[in-house]
Amino acid sequence: MMTPELTYLAYAVLLLIVHMMAQAGLAVLANGIAWGMSPRDYDTDPGKPASRAARALTNYAYNMPAFAALALAVTVADVNSDSTALGAAIWVWARVIYLPA
Repeated sequence: MMTPELTYLAYAVLLLIVHMMAQAGLAVLANGIAWGMSPRDYDTDPGKPASRAARALTNYAYNMPAFAALALAVTVADVNSDSTALGAAIWVWARVIYLPA
């Protein structure tokens, strides 16, 4: 049976995919489908929404490994509790709110 921390880790991975899709979609909307299918060897101005999505994705990628390590450590050490489950839930829901903000 999966612990709540591992469940939230699985949700966090799904949220990472959402972040990547949002960033890619906004960048293609700003630059066109030809740019999206190109090797992107040149710089373009993606616009504010796409730039914001790229920064949000970068921020998520920096923070996800720490969350994953803690969720796995709590599970492997079998020290999960209501507090660790609450912490995992807060982290994931805060990241859900962060993307559109």
